[in-house]
Amino acid sequence: MINISYVSGAAAISIGHGGSIQKAIDAAFPGDTIEIQPGVYRESIIINKSITLRGITGQTAMTERPLILAGDGEDIILISADGVCVEGLNLSGATGWCGAAVNVMAQRCIIANNTMQGNAIGILVSNDSNTIAGNDVNDNYLAGLVIFSARDNHIFNNSLCWNNQAGIMVIDSEDNTIACNNASENMGIGIKLYQSSHTIIRDNSMVTNDYGVVLSNSNNNSIYNNSAVNNDYGFYPYMSSGNAIANNTASKNDYAVYLWDAHDNIISDNDLQSNDGCGITLFFSDENRFEGNDARHNDQYGIHLISSSGNIISRNLFSNISAGSGACFEDSSANVFSFNHVNANSEQGVLLVNGRRNAIASNTICENPEAVVISGLSEDNTISANHIEGGDFGVSISGAGNSTVSDNALLRNKAAAIHLNSSRNISINGNDIRQCPAGLLLESCRDCRLSANNLSNSASAILLRNSSGNSLEANSFWNCNSAIRMAGSSGNSIQSNALSGDAGGMVLEGSSQNNLINNTVEVKDAGIALISSSGCSIMANIVKGCHQGVKLVGSSHNRLCYNNISGNFEGLYLDEGVYPSTPAAMRSI
Repeated sequence: MINISYVSGAAAISIGHGGSIQKAIDAAFPGDTIEIQPGVYRESIIINKSITLRGITGQTAMTERPLILAGDGEDIILISADGVCVEGLNLSGATGWCGAAVNVMAQRCIIANNTMQGNAIGILVSNDSNTIAGNDVNDNYLAGLVIFSARDNHIFNNSLCWNNQAGIMVIDSEDNTIACNNASENMGIGIKLYQSSHTIIRDNSMVTNDYGVVLSNSNNNSIYNNSAVNNDYGFYPYMSSGNAIANNTASKNDYAVYLWDAHDNIISDNDLQSNDGCGITLFFSDENRFEGNDARHNDQYGIHLISSSGNIISRNLFSNISAGSGACFEDSSANVFSFNHVNANSEQGVLLVNGRRNAIASNTICENPEAVVISGLSEDNTISANHIEGGDFGVSISGAGNSTVSDNALLRNKAAAIHLNSSRNISINGNDIRQCPAGLLLESCRDCRLSANNLSNSASAILLRNSSGNSLEANSFWNCNSAIRMAGSSGNSIQSNALSGDAGGMVLEGSSQNNLINNTVEVKDAGIALISSSGCSIMANIVKGCHQGVKLVGSSHNRLCYNNISGNFEGLYLDEGVYPSTPAAMRSI
């Protein structure tokens, strides 16, 4: 049954149960409204004129909106005319390959407040400037909504859940807006862009998908104010560049943000807390920026770089990681890590393995077992101007070379402030080290330069074990139990250092061919002591106010000359006896 009434020149056509919707469309004129009464209609429809197709809900709560079932699995509604409105319908049964409940091939259409389930695709849009709003597009075989080769479409306030492949998929499209949708519990992806650009994805919710948002070969998109919860991957840029991902929330995912071969993206001001794996992961991804992100309370890492270079990581929070490091760099080079807070992690604050030319600067790294660790085939890295406090080790470098540790403040590290092991050509300069049992600890190191460091209130300020060819120059020591101590070390230069208020000065034990030149020493015990050491040169030092100026025990073939050892309780202590501390007798030896 078809009833027709007219309002201001436009017809309102009513279709009752058993009537043909397609016949009503064929009889309608542009601007008409076709109202479909509750019931079940089995047909596929082509809308080729600018009309409104509206489902009417029954008068009682038990009477549902009309249900249209596809004929032979085809598209249920195919729209080929501009300016069509489809609203208030239940659409099901478009099960043919790529069959859609609504196939929009026109422009300026509105698809609103419909329910679509049991189709291959809920809504397929392949033209421009359409609005898709308020629809329930759930439990479809391929995808809830597909936009293909289209632009300037607006997708908002839809529910796109329990679909097999994706809630929303955008392919070869640009300038679309996807806002305020719920794309959750899909078998694959909540929202995916493929070869698409200048898309806005905002204020959407993606819960319990494999992937929340995927950008695949897609550039220059804006992703902001979205929520991704309990997915395998929250936000996943893949082979994509120029995207902005900002002000999103990602929690309870395996990976909150994961970049794979992605470049020149900006990831900023996101809440990436409490994920099962990592807050941010980069895999073969270069020259991205990460700013203002909160990646605390994750299980494995705050941020993890794998074979990724040239990234800038600044002003983020990478703290309270329960089973790993705040930041981990693997096989990654030329990254800048600055002004971040990296505190109270279960393992390392910053871990760098097999990396080159990375800069770790101006960060706050506190209360980690190890604050900064560099190991493996790592070269030419810089650690500078960081505040490192608490934990066992401040900076640990193992098996690495040609790197610089400078201008850091290291305070109350329980084992050692800076620990070098089997490393070479490391420059340690301008650091302020306080209240650490060991200030600078070198083991099996060579050709390192320790200069202009300030060390105070340490049990052992500088300790070298089995290390050779190192230079200690212009360092200042105050109130340390032992200022400089060497064991089994040779060919080192100790020059122009200032030791004052310390219990012990410079002690060399079992060490040979070292040069001690132009140092100023004023300590409580021995100023300079050689034990079982030979071939050392002790020249032009000023040693005063000590119990013993220079002390040699079991040592031979050492050269002592032009030293000022006046003003000590004992000037020169040798195996054969003690020489007085008078200027005339002891100035040159």
